[in-house]
Amino acid sequence: MILDDRPSNLDHLHELKRLGSRIALDDFGTGYSSLSYLSRFPIDVVKLDRTFIRDFDNPLTVALTRGIVDLAHSLELTTIAEGIETDEQLRSLRTLGCDHGQGFGLAMPLPSGELAPLFDPLWQPRAVRAEHEPVDVAVESPVDVPVDPPGEVPDQAPTVSGGQPS
Repeated sequence: MILDDRPSNLDHLHELKRLGSRIALDDFGTGYSSLSYLSRFPIDVVKLDRTFIRDFDNPLTVALTRGIVDLAHSLELTTIAEGIETDEQLRSLRTLGCDHGQGFGLAMPLPSGELAPLFDPLWQPRAVRAEHEPVDVAVESPVDVPVDPPGEVPDQAPTVSGGQPS
């Protein structure tokens, strides 16, 4: 595991940063992720675990998610919510100020040959307005769609046609 306390691991992470890589802390809020990682390692991105998004009907979960987003932003970190499956989840995350999102509600997994258009800076999902930056490709799902600033909710959530979630 790269996030254990061995000095060589920390050296490797700093070298990756020096070379221009961005470091993301995946599945934040569950399992092995820890608040102490935010101060011990050169993290750029906090990816909120999908279990937080799945349980958005629970006010406690929403409060925890708001706290994680606010904490990340106070540390000048980018936030990505994993597992967005509904328009309501997307709207809630926009309201909380989450920077980006991933999930079947934004795009379905695609064969590698269909990914090339997503790298085109002019390509945008149908409902993403022109002021958004280009879509980023992520490992777990095919697109990482920028989430509007807090308070701005478009008429329709971004969608990409495709198959059904498995």
